[in-house]
Amino acid sequence: MMQSDPQRNFPVNRGQSWHGGIHLTGCGSDPVRCIADGNVISLRQPEAEKRNVPPLNYNGVTDSGYVLLKHETETGSGDDGKIVYYSLYMHLSSIDANVQSGKTLYRKSPVGTAGMVDGQHGLHFQIFCDDENIRKITGRTTPETDLTQDGRTDVVYGDIHFYLPAGTSVYEAMPEDNSLVNNSPVKKTSEPLFVTMCFDKGSCTMVTRQLSTTLAGVYSEVGEPSVNEDGEDYEYNLYAFTLKLYPDSPSAGYEMLRFGRVINTEYETLVPADAPLWRTVNTPEGKGIVNLGARDIRVYSDGDFPHWTGWQLVDDDTDTNSQCNSPTVQCAGNRDVSLMVCHFPLEWDSTTVDSRFEWLKSPNDVLAKPMSECDWSLLTEHGRALCMAENPLPAGRVWHFDPVQFITHFRKCGWLGENDLIRLIRRNESSDFQPNLTREQAISWLNEEGQTSSGEVIRPANIKIALSQIMNKYRIVTPLRIAHFIGQMARETGRLKSFVENGNSGYFKKYDPGTFQGIKLGNTQSGDGARFKGRGAVHLTGRENYRKYSEFRFGKGSAYFTIAPNNILPVTDSYYSCDTGGYFWVSKQKNVMSNGRLIASGKLSVNFWADQGSTKSAAEEVTRRINPGRDGFDDVRWPSFQHAWFVLNDDLSSTSDYRPIEMR
Repeated sequence: MMQSDPQRNFPVNRGQSWHGGIHLTGCGSDPVRCIADGNVISLRQPEAEKRNVPPLNYNGVTDSGYVLLKHETETGSGDDGKIVYYSLYMHLSSIDANVQSGKTLYRKSPVGTAGMVDGQHGLHFQIFCDDENIRKITGRTTPETDLTQDGRTDVVYGDIHFYLPAGTSVYEAMPEDNSLVNNSPVKKTSEPLFVTMCFDKGSCTMVTRQLSTTLAGVYSEVGEPSVNEDGEDYEYNLYAFTLKLYPDSPSAGYEMLRFGRVINTEYETLVPADAPLWRTVNTPEGKGIVNLGARDIRVYSDGDFPHWTGWQLVDDDTDTNSQCNSPTVQCAGNRDVSLMVCHFPLEWDSTTVDSRFEWLKSPNDVLAKPMSECDWSLLTEHGRALCMAENPLPAGRVWHFDPVQFITHFRKCGWLGENDLIRLIRRNESSDFQPNLTREQAISWLNEEGQTSSGEVIRPANIKIALSQIMNKYRIVTPLRIAHFIGQMARETGRLKSFVENGNSGYFKKYDPGTFQGIKLGNTQSGDGARFKGRGAVHLTGRENYRKYSEFRFGKGSAYFTIAPNNILPVTDSYYSCDTGGYFWVSKQKNVMSNGRLIASGKLSVNFWADQGSTKSAAEEVTRRINPGRDGFDDVRWPSFQHAWFVLNDDLSSTSDYRPIEMR
């Protein structure tokens, strides 16, 4: 993000007035680009001849062009995951020709060119939402997080956080076999602690915080952050750890390791129900072992905007003027005000200009003497000239975010809504599957069940929610990982058309028995090939892979997933169908010898190679773990990855063939 003017920062400016955004300086002539897909709901074309004279020229040449975007997106399943927020680009000297009222702009699309503010080159940029959406976005309307109950399960992303009340048991050693009983020496914590679990590129970092005894409202770190304290390449090896620690319910156990609890409770059952999550954490007395799955420990994610990480909702300025009279902001001390989400009047509403600036005519702490009626009129005329020409928003107070913090925070959220998925699916590739895929087909395939003429289900309904649930579960949430996964899925499913492997009977006979293209499928009888043919978001193929997935779902000795009526066929249910793909993805770890033992190497996992970058060689390594035969790499997997990667990354340059097609 470009440098911002410290005199016009968030949430107050130099005059101690509320300031809903930041002023970016040094913008130059490069286009201002929109931060996310959104609809243009209000705009004003700049008028160059008016920028040099009052009322716009109040403290210097000022441009009045602006664009207001309404963003409707998703951060999770359920109603709370469907959010609306707004971004405003003010003081534009020109507006791009494609920006028209009612039109959709896509992320990275040009909005216009930054102009002048009080004689200086710059741009005012802000992000805000209404009362209904502050609850959906942060999960609350209170200043701080509710510590009496766990955080949300339908909106979970970013880091995982644990609240340890005073009196939490801290042991000296891990118990044998992940037992709930720990017989090592134990101590009790004397004060509440907050533990953050952060996964990043294979590592797991644990950070403990406690409320400072000297700095009001500040949560300071306890000791040094611990990295991979409980296992090498901890994140890359989550699958291997799961099989070891939760043999009776590996799939639910994976969620324990990943989220600190089971969140997809409709499908996942932990066995036993009180299975522990033993982790090494810092305490004021030193490192110790804590069962983070204990019933009295609360669990949250970044989706709950935890107050111990700095987030706070500020709604203690009850008047309707523009002066900041918030005790929280005025007495912030060492707290980071950029993490405060502040409720105050929208400064671009022409109907409230007089009431917002009325305080300047009375004695106040900002001006040496009250403003004269003449000076006040000049100021308010300037304010009205900059207000939105057409204000589609209700009058009153709205919730303001620091734009830098808002964008930084939501980069942690890898949840994909319907429109996100449509944008990621390359629709103009040459392949064996629907080369002229349309937006309407993509919507249908994301939402509707697909069947053959004989009635065989080849695609479950409601893929869009299940796909994000599964990518979130298996930490396919960074732009690189998502793009690699979408590239593989494009070939495996024909870009969502069919979650069942195509091929005639002669093709499937190649699977019977034993191996196909050197792959040990584990088929043992005639017909196994078709019976256990590829199914799922990333095809699960062969009797042995079906057996391993069945045991991952329900523990050792469980029944296979087959086409038999009494078993669940993954492709008939969107969650199972997508989960097979996520499972197959994380289970693809090469085995290596270590101290005479055969172990799964995290650095040979799919996520490891997906983290290596956007090069063709990295994509080939991912493909070799999904499909050793390298099937469809050059004509489908690689170009589909390139397309998805361009949509998700920040790079503006790309071969035109891979630029996103507008949604018609």
